[in-house]
Amino acid sequence: MFELVKTNMRDMYLEAGWGWDDGEKRRELLDDNARYIVAKDASGKQVAFAHFRFLLEGVHEVLYLYELQLEPEAQRKGLGRRIMQVLELIAGKNNMKWVMLTVFTANEPGMSFYTDKMKYVVDEISPSRSEVMKAHSYEILSKCIDVDLRKAYTLSAGDKAVMNAGPTRRRTVDSILAWAKAREEAEAKAKEASEAAALEDGNAAAAEGGAAE
Repeated sequence: MFELVKTNMRDMYLEAGWGWDDGEKRRELLDDNARYIVAKDASGKQVAFAHFRFLLEGVHEVLYLYELQLEPEAQRKGLGRRIMQVLELIAGKNNMKWVMLTVFTANEPGMSFYTDKMKYVVDEISPSRSEVMKAHSYEILSKCIDVDLRKAYTLSAGDKAVMNAGPTRRRTVDSILAWAKAREEAEAKAKEASEAAALEDGNAAAAEGGAAE
């Protein structure tokens, strides 16, 4: 595992200014909290792996993906997507609310894979959304997989502004659902007011027409 990570990632670490330390990376991979998905080919050779952990981010539990590494011969064959799908299933089975990961901004294929194919979004704690960190070499991406939380995130079908301005992991599930309910009620009242105004205008127009006759 270590050699695959080093081959795939060492240059990106150096280009991003993070530096590279063999010992530090080995310790990270061997951490007691590290969990793995390993993929092998028909001959038994390891061709891909995912390193992930269960963490607390804000007030919610998340599955954080530390590494998704594939051998060159295993890339662009759908294996990465399949591993991500399995990770999301694992997260759901273990009552995690989000799946999160970090990707270098210079890693354009990786960024495209996660955002376009897997539908991850730039997270609220990502450097690009910080008013303090103007320059950054990476993004933190996330996907909410909890059904109740996703309800709050999809009130306006695909409206990213709602996602950015609405619920966050700093709030509890109850407070997020209360926010969602309040928004639904406000939208319903606005619709009723609009319909009432339109009806009143219609009645007024009809009355004027009758008077003219």
